[in-house]
Formats: sequence, C-alpha cells, structure tokens
Amino acid sequence: MHGYGHLPGMYSEFCQRPTDTLELVAQFKRSVYFPAGAAGAANRGLTKVLKEWGSRILRPISRRRRKAEAAPARKISASPGYSLIELLIVLAIIGLIVGLVGPRMLNYLETSKVKSARLQIDNFSKSLDLFFLDAGRYPASAEGLEALVRKPAVVSGWAGPYLKGDKVPTDPWGSRYNYRSPGEHGRYDLYSYGADGRDGGTGNDADIANWENAAASGGSR
Repeated sequence: MHGYGHLPGMYSEFCQRPTDTLELVAQFKRSVYFPAGAAGAANRGLTKVLKEWGSRILRPISRRRRKAEAAPARKISASPGYSLIELLIVLAIIGLIVGLVGPRMLNYLETSKVKSARLQIDNFSKSLDLFFLDAGRYPASAEGLEALVRKPAVVSGWAGPYLKGDKVPTDPWGSRYNYRSPGEHGRYDLYSYGADGRDGGTGNDADIANWENAAASGGSR
C-alpha cells in the first residue's frame, strides 16, 4: 500500500500559489473519503485530481501574474497647468475690458434712469389733468400727489384713483417727486432732483421737471 510521501512535495508547490487556491485544494483533500483496502487507488486518484485541479485553477492565475509583471508601470500624466504669466495676462485683459465697458454701462444706466423719470413725470401730468377734469382744480401743495391715489378731505367729484396701485411711485433713484401748486412755472410744478438728490446739477445730476417736458413738447403746464 502506497503512502502519502509524495504529497508534501506537491503541497510545497501549491504553497507558492495564492492562498485561496491552496485552501480550495486542501478542502478538497479533506473531503475525500478513503475506503478500507483502497488506499493505493485512492492515493493515485487523489494525486491525479490534485494535479488536474492545480493546472486548471493555477494556470489562469499564473498567466495573469506574468502579464502583470511584464506590463510596464503606468505613469500618471499631470495635466499642464497655467503659468503665473498666463494668469496675469488673463487678469490684465479682464481688467482692460472692465475699464472700457464698465463706465459706458454705468453711464447708459444713468441715462436710462433720466429717460424713465421724464416718462413718469409725463404720466403724472396726465393723471393730474384727469384730477382737474373731475375736481375742477389741481391738488394743492399740501395734498400733494397723494391726492391721485386717495381722496382728499375737501374735494368734490373725485373719481380716482388716477394712478395704478395704492402708492405714489418714487423716481428712479428712490426719492419722492416734488410737487407744488400753484407752481412757479405753471399751474403746478412737478420735478425730480436727479441722481444727486439735490437742487441743480448737471448731466445725470440735473433736475428733471415737468416744465422742461412741456417746453420740449411745445405746451405749458
């Protein structure tokens, strides 16, 4: 009857393989039952099975290992960044664009506000004319433009409100329009102090008044 003297050599070969394969083969060996009187045949059969399993299981692993060892190590390519000079050039271009376009944009916005104020004053004038047709007079200075949205205490024939909403709009710079009646330039004076919020001024800071609109349109208020 043959013993198992040749198996240690085979196991030493499996020990050089991955641990999971060694455990799989060892479990297979432990699971085999040897009947009495058949130890030699079982020994030869087990040896054959172990060799066949080892060749089938370990061959793909060895092939992958050889490929991994033969493959050159991949180099991590660092993407080229921007140099300090390139960043400075970009910032300089952006600053140049802002310097050229910025003032023009601001001036355009201020000019638009001036045009918007003139349109608002013209709308106020039309609403004041409607108030005059109903009440027979223009609101007094004390009543102000509020008379266009709320009925004054002493007035007959009021059919307002003559403006949309329940508040008198402010000028494009957030200030209240100035109103007085009788006015120095007509039956009433209606004006905005412009961007600076003060009397007088030039450019966008100049006052915007109803008598200027009336002069431009060839009428009088």
